[in-house]
Amino acid sequence: MMNALLLEEILEKEDIIKLHKIHIFTGEDFIRSSPLCVMGCLKCTHTQYDNILSVFSHWLAPNHQTALSLYSIYNGTGLLTHLSKIDTALLGGLPAGTITEISGPSGSGKTQFCLMLAVISSLPTRRGGLGKGVSFIDTNCSFSAKRLISIAENWLQSRSISRTLSDSIKQLADKIKIYTELTCTGLEKRINALTSAAATGETADGDIIIIDSLAGLVRKEYDIRTVKGVSDRYQFLSQMSSKLKAYAEEKRIPVIVTSQVSTQFSSSAARGQPSILTSLGISWTHCVDTRLFIEFYKDSNKRKLSIAKSPTGGLISVIVRIEKKGLILDYHETNLHKLTLLSLFLSPDQLDHQISGDSNSYSMTVKDQTDRYTHRVALRE
Repeated sequence: MMNALLLEEILEKEDIIKLHKIHIFTGEDFIRSSPLCVMGCLKCTHTQYDNILSVFSHWLAPNHQTALSLYSIYNGTGLLTHLSKIDTALLGGLPAGTITEISGPSGSGKTQFCLMLAVISSLPTRRGGLGKGVSFIDTNCSFSAKRLISIAENWLQSRSISRTLSDSIKQLADKIKIYTELTCTGLEKRINALTSAAATGETADGDIIIIDSLAGLVRKEYDIRTVKGVSDRYQFLSQMSSKLKAYAEEKRIPVIVTSQVSTQFSSSAARGQPSILTSLGISWTHCVDTRLFIEFYKDSNKRKLSIAKSPTGGLISVIVRIEKKGLILDYHETNLHKLTLLSLFLSPDQLDHQISGDSNSYSMTVKDQTDRYTHRVALRE
């Protein structure tokens, strides 16, 4: 509407009628049209065209933002995972205004993590949450209401909620809306409905959107063995990421999606080991801002959670346990894992292979090349 009014304010009525004949109705249409086409239609010189174009560009160009204004807008708006080392590395949890991907092999705990994040999002801000609604889009029928209630119950018990526990759980669970979409068309319609509802003010703050999982749906419908399949998949993912990013930026909230991984064998891989890639391909890696990778680690209930991509924080790995509350940081295993990684940078004649630890301190014995001195590398919590 504003563009149309701008067109009427700048140009004469006769010129507007001429532009309508070549399908130019707004200022944006004018900017995008061919200069020769516009000059031929209006019978104007190149200088006159440049003058009109400069006016449209001035009024339609977006305003700038300062670093201070962006800091004020987004500071403290991230979604805390309550995994302290992850939140610290990400400078305050999963960043608002962006897309965060949780990837990993099947059964690694991606859905468990999403359920925990849904509960945390619904918690009041005074309890470490965001106090927002959640739109949980389930594409593979793996959502478990019982597991969600169990996680919520354990979170509320650990936070010592004063009111009746059952009432608190009902209030929290009522904020989480579940949608089951089994086709890409259905998912696209659902995203359009959620974003349009937020744009028209039907939902004041906008729900946190969690999609579990995007990769399973896309891989099922698009055949990447054909050129058309690759093209259609790329177009679908580009449109989805654009809509989700615009929604996240407008509402200043994080959007979370899960994705499986695939292995790729190549002669250049180190020691013949396969490289692990996201199953949505290289182009999708540029669509997400933050990527967390979760994989199996030793025991059946332990996982290694890594920050694989982040524009704000360091790339770290921690060891977590899957328990009643969801994912819990295992400090003991995390610190031993750090020392194990440190040992990879030492030559065999330097490392005494004595890695030990208890609940308070972790150390590793390292020898120098002459064996005359022994050093202990200690890590304390």
